[in-house]
Amino acid sequence: MSWCDKIYSSDKKDQCIFEFAKADGTLCTKLFSSDMRSDCFLSYARAKSDLSICDRIGVDEVKTRCVRELSPPCTFEETDESRAQCMALVKSDYSLCKSTSCFVQFAKNKSDAGACDLIPDSDLATKLSCRAAARKSVYECDASSNSIIQDLCYYLYAQLGGNSSSCARASDMSKYGNACWQYFALKERNSSYCTYVTPEPDRDECYSNYSVTFDDYGTCEKVAVSSNRAGCYLSVGRINGNIVACNFLKFGVGDSCARIVLEGPGVKDPLTCADVSSDLWRDKCFIWSAEHYKNKTLCGFVTSGSTSQCMAPFKYS
Repeated sequence: MSWCDKIYSSDKKDQCIFEFAKADGTLCTKLFSSDMRSDCFLSYARAKSDLSICDRIGVDEVKTRCVRELSPPCTFEETDESRAQCMALVKSDYSLCKSTSCFVQFAKNKSDAGACDLIPDSDLATKLSCRAAARKSVYECDASSNSIIQDLCYYLYAQLGGNSSSCARASDMSKYGNACWQYFALKERNSSYCTYVTPEPDRDECYSNYSVTFDDYGTCEKVAVSSNRAGCYLSVGRINGNIVACNFLKFGVGDSCARIVLEGPGVKDPLTCADVSSDLWRDKCFIWSAEHYKNKTLCGFVTSGSTSQCMAPFKYS
């Protein structure tokens, strides 16, 4: 290793020392680069399975990674319940579980339906979905003759397996079947799942929830009932601060929508003001944005003679 000291370049010297430090971690202190020194001690701590070596790491991010990797399992779980679930999985012992969700996750991860037996029959849908997850078979849900319990089981199993096909097994117009389709519409960011929701008012609600969640006023077009569609545009504008959604509202409702946006959440993206169809509200949008974002250049887009109003907050700036 002594010939590494003869290398003039600090980078190349560090690379040389690092190769020797793989076998002798005490050489990590000789490294010039703090990043490389930290990586060296991390490798040394891993090789020795010695948590105390982590204290010698100078880079906080690397030190944290070292401590997390070498601390006893489940040390950093924040609650007793999550810690119990972690230990149950680590020790492959579902008797350590302290909650129904722990039994379900254990059964799913370990393919052990025995954990499901500890779920009370009063929560039969969860118990059956637990068995379905453990055995990877949706047919476990059919063990109950109650269609409501079956439908809830399909929904829970679909969530556990991340597979929307189970939603299709639910009864027509089932609230759990509809909830299942809506879950995947949001999870996969795909509004086409809403087409399976029935009846029509519930389908409209699915499209509206999707539109609001993803600030996607275009999906409001799919809402069948006109009053629900208007509510969709209004909600997208109000909740997401998207004043452009108000363009699609007629007979004064669009004006009310724009007013609600500017008086409520405000405009999240001032550049969208240019897409407002109403001359009046386009200017109001730029005036509001100029003051709120402290950007007087936005006043240059005001066309109705209200430029002086827009520039007023910047008079002494």
